[in-house]
Amino acid sequence: MNIQSRRLIKFFRSSISVSISSAFVLCAALAGTDIVYPTPETQSTFIKDYTPTEVLARFSLEGSQQSGPGGSSAGRGCAFHQKEFLSLLVVAQGNEPVVMEAVRLDLKSRLSQDGSRILAEEGNLSEKLQFDYATTRSKGTVVVDPLTIIDPVLVGGPGGIEPGNVAIKVHIRIVETWYKSTEKACKKL
Repeated sequence: MNIQSRRLIKFFRSSISVSISSAFVLCAALAGTDIVYPTPETQSTFIKDYTPTEVLARFSLEGSQQSGPGGSSAGRGCAFHQKEFLSLLVVAQGNEPVVMEAVRLDLKSRLSQDGSRILAEEGNLSEKLQFDYATTRSKGTVVVDPLTIIDPVLVGGPGGIEPGNVAIKVHIRIVETWYKSTEKACKKL
């Protein structure tokens, strides 16, 4: 083999090596551009603004507590959001179904006001309620667990609560996915 042939082979080997390396770098760069990080712009108005505080305040007689943890995560072509409300309150005994109906009507109203359309509503007042909703670029689910009667000490303190009242727990979870382009292009990281 002559010197020129060896140089040519060496040149092709290094060219192929550089081409393969460049292809890997390009693939990695393109994969990174499809990642959607959660921001306020990737949330529907509903998940951004919703809280059950107002509707529950109408029924709360004393000692109300509410927590609202949530979280968000990035995805490929989408962003994931969740919000949760755990409310402990005291209501007049017998008003539990009225509270659940008020929460259901409030959710339906808020979803409609915030530009979402309700795709499905399942459950009833004595069981869990579930709403599936969509906006132009989001799909979500709201789940309201059945009301639970809890120990009055958790809400009313050591003195308990007035006779004729009951302590209840209202638990609401919202899960939403925002899509950059289409639902099919969405993947978890």
